[in-house]
Amino acid sequence: MGRLGVRSRTQGSSASELSLWAETAVEEATSGPAWRFSSDSLWRSAQHIRRLHERDVKLGRAGVSRRHTREVRLMEVIMRRYHRPPPAPVAHVYMMLAGLALEGLAKGLIVARDPSRVTVSRSGGHVDLRWPGSGHLSAALVDQAAFVLTPVERRLIERLGIFVRWAGRYPVPRAIVELAPHPGETEPRASWSHGDFEAVSALRTRLRRALDDAVLERIRLDRNSQRPA
Repeated sequence: MGRLGVRSRTQGSSASELSLWAETAVEEATSGPAWRFSSDSLWRSAQHIRRLHERDVKLGRAGVSRRHTREVRLMEVIMRRYHRPPPAPVAHVYMMLAGLALEGLAKGLIVARDPSRVTVSRSGGHVDLRWPGSGHLSAALVDQAAFVLTPVERRLIERLGIFVRWAGRYPVPRAIVELAPHPGETEPRASWSHGDFEAVSALRTRLRRALDDAVLERIRLDRNSQRPA
C-alpha cells in the first residue's frame, strides 16, 4: 500500500490545521492533472538524460545496449584512450525516470477513474493510496488502471519496473532473483537497448492520452451529478 505523507507546517499544528492539509492532499492525490504534471516533469528530465546518453554513444563512450556499453567501456580501459575512466553511463537512469513517468500516468489514470480509492487515515496523518504490491510500476499497476497492454508492452513495463525499484539507483537489488534473467532468456532483467527508448515513448503517448480522456470523463460525470434532478 503506497502512502503519501501529510505533514503540517509546524510540529504543534492543531487538529483543524492538519485536517485542512489532509483535504489538500486528498484533492491533489485524486487529481489526474496533478499526476500528469508530475509525470511530465519526470519525462522531460528523462529526455535530457537520453540526449546525454546518445552523445556518449556518438563519442564512443557508451553503446546501444547494456551489454554493448559494458564492452565499449572495457575497450576504453584496455586501449587506454583516456588517462581517466570515461564518464559514467546514464542509460539506466533514463530507464528509471521514464519508468517513474509511466508510473505517474498509470496512477493518475487509476484515481481519475475511481477517486474513492484515495482515503485519509483515521489519525488524518496519511493519505492511503491502495496500489498493488510495492506501488511502483508493474503490469499489475497498469492493469488496475484498466489500460490494455500488449504482451511486448507488458514485458517492457516489467523491465522498467526493475529500473524504478533498484537498477536505476543501486548496483544490486535486495531480491537476488532480480539479478538473474527470466527463464528462457539470456539477458539480465535490468537490461535495455535503444529500441526500448522508442517503445517507451509510444507507450507513454498512449497512457497520457488515456489519462486525458479519463480526466475529461470525470469532469463530465461530476457536472452531471451536480445537476438538479
